[in-house]
Amino acid sequence: MENRTLIVTRKQSAFARHAQLLGLNVVEMGRPTACLEQCAAIYWDILTMGDFIIRNKVKTLLLRAPRGCIRILDFNVREVTDSGLVKESLALCDILKIEKQTLLAVCRLLGIVTQDLFDSSFDLMAAFGIRTLILNHGDLGSHVLQDGIISEKWGYFSFDNCSVEEAQGAFTAAFFAASLGEERLFTEFHRKAFNYLESMSRKRKT
Repeated sequence: MENRTLIVTRKQSAFARHAQLLGLNVVEMGRPTACLEQCAAIYWDILTMGDFIIRNKVKTLLLRAPRGCIRILDFNVREVTDSGLVKESLALCDILKIEKQTLLAVCRLLGIVTQDLFDSSFDLMAAFGIRTLILNHGDLGSHVLQDGIISEKWGYFSFDNCSVEEAQGAFTAAFFAASLGEERLFTEFHRKAFNYLESMSRKRKT
């Protein structure tokens, strides 16, 4: 995919900032230049779905997304209680970014109960047609799940004043940027995103 335009709900998010650093054309939702037919992806976070008006705008945008446009959901909430909102959001994403504890809470809320974290992850993906799941583990790295395969990259990242949220947004942006126009296994995209985080860590140490 040659087009590198990305529509986001919040241009000040960590994901949006790093996507710009990686050479993507980031446009905020609602701007006149946000041409849906020409975008490579739509990125939104579940916190924006709390406002009824914004929720409808986001849903309309996601439902109108053309074929090939990747819908990326940042499931960045701690408390998960509204099963209707959760189901509605998960049904509208191709890539899900979520932390381990939140994933477990979502699975409990939806009645997905297994003895294994990855079994629960794959069951959740199957239930909502999610292609890729980025499972974050704070400053230790992440797992990426796709097509029944688990990609694992571990390492302690020292970002000094950089928050975990910043690091996770950077990782997701780097993972998506690596996937553009590439006919490779997603594990390679994971490696490139992991390397991007490592380079960030080294820059902050100097």
